[in-house]
Amino acid sequence: MEKVMAYLNYGRWIVDCPKHGKNGALEVTRETTEYIAPCCYPGSIATFTGVIKGILRNVPDVSARATARNLAVQNNEIFEVVFPEDVEAVLSAVSIRMIQNQNWTADETVEFLHSENVEFLQVDNAEPLPAENAEQEVT
Repeated sequence: MEKVMAYLNYGRWIVDCPKHGKNGALEVTRETTEYIAPCCYPGSIATFTGVIKGILRNVPDVSARATARNLAVQNNEIFEVVFPEDVEAVLSAVSIRMIQNQNWTADETVEFLHSENVEFLQVDNAEPLPAENAEQEVT
């Protein structure tokens, strides 16, 4: 199984399509182990509107998703999602930043993130933001 590296964008883990780049970008969680590109297999993220307890909600279309997965398996296009080995250090380094600046790519080291914090935030010993500020809205 080929691998795709997750990167941090606005505090979210993202994976891009190996064929189509950001056109197939998908938000993932650290529990995500596999990625099927939605631009190549749109059914992999298919939903329909259903009524649950009297409320309209988007419900995963299990049948469409299973069909898309089977096609991806046949074409060997299911990818293993890889996160950085030092994921906690990356998250800690960017946690003091505003949400729109909580970004990381595989070519950046934790030391580089800390140097950016010193340069742009003018901090020497950066501490993570308190929990109430951790999920700031982008305005």
